[in-house]
Amino acid sequence: MESPQLHRPAVVTVSSVLLAAAAVLLVIFTVSSAWQYYEYVHAYEDAVADGAVESESFEGVSALLNYGFTVVQIAAAGVLIGLARSNLRGLRSTRTTTWWMGGVMLCCPTVDAGGSLAGDSAPHDPVQQRLQHMLPGWWEPADLVLVLLLVSSLLLALVLLALPPATKFFSVSALAGSPSMR
Repeated sequence: MESPQLHRPAVVTVSSVLLAAAAVLLVIFTVSSAWQYYEYVHAYEDAVADGAVESESFEGVSALLNYGFTVVQIAAAGVLIGLARSNLRGLRSTRTTTWWMGGVMLCCPTVDAGGSLAGDSAPHDPVQQRLQHMLPGWWEPADLVLVLLLVSSLLLALVLLALPPATKFFSVSALAGSPSMR
């Protein structure tokens, strides 16, 4: 018996496009964060040199954490691309993995956006003051827009995968791919 031709619904295609867009936005966000960290280190070194703050040995641990987060975020972007491609094929396990991974990935940018909307936590901190003078004026609004686009694309992709046409597509493709249906 030949399996019926499966037609992928538009919600699955759009969801995959949004996941790929989120991956691109995540890479841009990662590069942006790395550059901001680089500027923060320079602002900290200037503040220490001027005697505005006491020198603390955070450089090694801080750099290690920053590089670690950078690697994890770039890997997560690659995983998002892989999930987008697999979702187009109708693999039920990748749909579930997309929900799990997307949910976890929504946490970090959302916290970052919340911090950006709340404003500066330490406006009198000499390092923060130097950092604000080092970064262009459009930096914070652009960073916030980037985070909001990332969160929106991830959230919309997850919602689209939960709609009935997507559920039917993943259920039918799981049955069509099972050995008992061949």
